[in-house]
Amino acid sequence: MSLDFCSQHLLAYDNSLITSENEIKTKTEENFALVLKKINELTNQRNDEGELFYTLTQDNVFNLPRYSKFPEAKKPTRWELFSQTKLKKKKNKHGLIYDENSKGWVRRFQKKQIKINKEKSDFVHEYKPSDNIYEDPFEKMEEEKDIKKMKQKMREMKNKFEQQGISSQDIKYIQKQKRKRENLIDNLKMAQISSSTFGRYDKKLKKEKKLKVKNKNEYFKEHFGVHFTLY
Repeated sequence: MSLDFCSQHLLAYDNSLITSENEIKTKTEENFALVLKKINELTNQRNDEGELFYTLTQDNVFNLPRYSKFPEAKKPTRWELFSQTKLKKKKNKHGLIYDENSKGWVRRFQKKQIKINKEKSDFVHEYKPSDNIYEDPFEKMEEEKDIKKMKQKMREMKNKFEQQGISSQDIKYIQKQKRKRENLIDNLKMAQISSSTFGRYDKKLKKEKKLKVKNKNEYFKEHFGVHFTLY
């Protein structure tokens, strides 16, 4: 019989030719009996409930192709490297944390609520000798929060760039090139409006874009605060 059976994937393959439809039923019955025989030859055992379990082997007969390519290993972020090397987290299985401000228990995944309760409890601010008495301390705290958020956002962006292989020097180079382009556009605009006709009758380059320029009165009023009247 030309039946190949893989005891690792429980697959059977018959490469024999079938010349008529009558052979399909006969071939199916023969192969089904052979598959059952191969399965019964595997190591088996029964559990306490009497169910029969078979142990698969590592004999791979068929090399099954992979549908998609293996995923590329992502470069770990700075936080992942820090947590793997230096940070040692202590696992606490308790689901509640005691909050000193509200004198009660808060769920562990609601740690933010503890911080909110602490901020609400600090409704009185005591001035120190070095503090400015004319400065609102609560506005100052809000500004510090915004600054922390901005710094955190910058760190996240920096980590993403590092993960993609982009260094801070590359970012500085891109910003420098962008400033050069902006300066070039400003210089071109100044050159186009430097004549008395605001560049309407001046010679232009082959691919020079026509910039939208306001009239003289609007331009000088916007940049110098002076209004000119032409006679």
